[in-house]
Amino acid sequence: MLGVPAVVLTLIHLANELQRHEHSTLFAAVIVAGTLVFLAALAFTYRGSTLAAVAVGVLAFGELALQLSTHFAAGPLALSALAPTEGVWFTVVLFFLATTCLLTLAVAAVATTNAFDHARRTGSLPLVWVSLAGALLLLLHAVDDVGRKGFGGLSVEDGAFVALPTASAWVLGALWTAGPLRRGLILVAVATANVWWPIYTLHLSPSGVSLARIQQHGGLGFALVAAGAGVLALYAFVVAILWLGAVSLPDRARAALPAMLRV
Repeated sequence: MLGVPAVVLTLIHLANELQRHEHSTLFAAVIVAGTLVFLAALAFTYRGSTLAAVAVGVLAFGELALQLSTHFAAGPLALSALAPTEGVWFTVVLFFLATTCLLTLAVAAVATTNAFDHARRTGSLPLVWVSLAGALLLLLHAVDDVGRKGFGGLSVEDGAFVALPTASAWVLGALWTAGPLRRGLILVAVATANVWWPIYTLHLSPSGVSLARIQQHGGLGFALVAAGAGVLALYAFVVAILWLGAVSLPDRARAALPAMLRV
């Protein structure tokens, strides 16, 4: 499912690039042809084709590498150079495009080893939904950070380069809790620690940029987004740590836990 929004965002971003005359018509035709191949590969991947999963991963990596090398590195097309003139929607599309490509690449890599695997632990669904919402808020908060140049000591490009993999790792770890539980919980804990702690140090400490200042710059919505991302990250972090501790107990001790903790 991640591949479909990646295709939509790719075409939207391509249309924006053509308006700025960044690419030729031939380049655009190649990208459109690539999206059609990508959609076909997705369909075959869902039917269990390992070769199609490899193709999906390669194409997702190609699009991700193209965007990272173009907009997340210093140059005339860098994010910090285009965002002030292109507006917030340019940053939104770019961030969600890069994130969906990164997640698609990760899922495709897993699918090449077991294309027919399926979720076995539905009890982790609440953590998955919290992680999806939290990653969404994290990306929107990063969008606001681009406008304010509010990544602390990092440049806009470096800050965005950290935010996107963090959001992807948060979602991927939550999805993994349906299968390899410990691996998923560790990834969730690491990713969320890289969310709630920077938000605390940057926006809740006396020396940081307060939520009130975020509201003055971007409005109440972005202030709520920053707070929501921090709260959901802290919640997911605590759940992951407690759950990881519970599943690491000996079998007899784990059997004495409430049923919810034995999922």
